Amino acid sequence: MKLAESHGFYCTASIVIIPKPNAEPKRILLSFGRIKAPEIKSELLLESGTRGEYSVEFAKLVRDFYLKL
Repeated sequence: MKLAESHGFYCTASIVIIPKPNAEPKRILLSFGRIKAPEIKSELLLESGTRGEYSVEFAKLVRDFYLKL
């Protein structure tokens, strides 16, 4: 983050990606912009419980890219 700020970019949003309930986050997606503003933070849960049972939020996000979900 400090490197980005030194080049005039500021974190505007971050999404913590959690693979399944009660698991540690695996990824963090960051969005940067040139205007300094409060950071919008959110989480995205991929699987809602059973293996292969995806969360509603994740299914909405990727439904255009998968035939079966």
